[in-house]
Amino acid sequence: MDRSNQQNLSAIFRGSLIVYGAFIGCAAIGMLLNPEAFHKFFSATELVRAIPPQLPDKSYYWDVKHYAELALNSQCSAFYPLWPWLIRVLFHPRTIDQAAHYFSIGSTLLFLVSIPLLLALLNQCLRQAHLALLITLLYTLNPMAIFRVIGYTESLFSILSVILIYLLLISKSFNEVLKLGFVAVTIALMSLNRPALLQLIFASGATLVTLWIFDLRWESNLLAQQSSALTLNPSPSLGEGLSSLFPLSDSGRRGWGMRAVRHEIKLTFTIWVGALLGYLPYGLFCLSSRGDFLAPFVEQKNWGKQLGIHLELLLFPKSPLFDLWGLYFPVLILFMAVLIVYYQNKQQDIPIVVPKFPIWPTLALYPPILVLSSLLTSIRAKTKGLKLTKLTDSDSANQLGKSYPFWFCLYFCVSLAAIVFLTQDRLFSLARFIFAIPFFFIAFGYLCRCFPSRKVYQTLYWFIFVSSIALIQQWVSYGRDEWLG
Repeated sequence: MDRSNQQNLSAIFRGSLIVYGAFIGCAAIGMLLNPEAFHKFFSATELVRAIPPQLPDKSYYWDVKHYAELALNSQCSAFYPLWPWLIRVLFHPRTIDQAAHYFSIGSTLLFLVSIPLLLALLNQCLRQAHLALLITLLYTLNPMAIFRVIGYTESLFSILSVILIYLLLISKSFNEVLKLGFVAVTIALMSLNRPALLQLIFASGATLVTLWIFDLRWESNLLAQQSSALTLNPSPSLGEGLSSLFPLSDSGRRGWGMRAVRHEIKLTFTIWVGALLGYLPYGLFCLSSRGDFLAPFVEQKNWGKQLGIHLELLLFPKSPLFDLWGLYFPVLILFMAVLIVYYQNKQQDIPIVVPKFPIWPTLALYPPILVLSSLLTSIRAKTKGLKLTKLTDSDSANQLGKSYPFWFCLYFCVSLAAIVFLTQDRLFSLARFIFAIPFFFIAFGYLCRCFPSRKVYQTLYWFIFVSSIALIQQWVSYGRDEWLG
């Protein structure tokens, strides 16, 4: 092992210890504030309360109870079978309490393993060790991180997500059949672990379309530049003429249309096939036991989900404020990413101004105010000719438009937000869907890399601080058997 690899491993080890210590510190403070959280987390049996918790405001195990029931007895429901099956095979629980305890042990072990893997992944994606560490801290200390250690499916889904992004980052020179095979298996496991079929299909499909559009725009701009050069030089050589008709990229000659993203087409098709194959065994089980191949989707519909638009949710989530973050932040990152790629292609400054630090992080606590403030500031900057937001890292901005992992992670989060917004009359659990898994944070890291300034790091420190306070409160609420998200 060369010296560079040793230094990277050492940095990942030290960073992981920092992340572990920060998370354990938040948990410890929460448990000191409410010792019931300590006893509940480490107990193998349900603790007796002086006043028994009552639904819907309180429940001892919440959804973990449903997973525990599946671990004891397989049945078709809205909850997916992979996580309960693993607990049943590995621990052989006999009671609901035992199963719930083993779920907590299993998820905590997966959480511990996932931290160095995610940190190494972000180091590879972002190429900035400090930024990678801050994003990992934000991922680990956000209030929804508690779901990765108390027995929910987020723990297993998160580590599978990290593995998937690793596979997406593998060079095209790697054995393509082997890579696609690993991707298909990983996607199948993700689809069998929780209801992610629609999100996986949408995210990969939207990513393919986005890369194709940006690729066509890049090609057309390059051809226009070369045509302009030919106009200035009316007698080009044969080689120059062919180059203008068939422009070359860094990876070799490219063609128009979908041929330019043929590897991404194969990757997207593989994700679709893997997602469908992952659901297939559960669908067949539901068909044989309940006579309905799509029974899990019907179960979710019975929870009151139906298509509709509730515009009031844009201002009032009717649930914890974290859920409003889950609705706004993925869309805001998507908006900024499109602006970055578009105006970088035109080599112009971005026509938007974010309120100055430290005002805007405070506004981010309530995203509607942040959006309104940014729009008003941008309009004022444009009318008065003030300085617009300028890209300081053009290489990162250029890579953003070509990154399959970035767009896949981002569209996965956007699809989750859209599904909840369009099918529920409140934003219950949206924050957990978005912030308890790593996709949002990977996409956020890519975006932060385009603005490598001190203000970005200051903002991340502020977010980490606020998230840590919220995580401590989550542990207190966990000890009280309250709703966590």
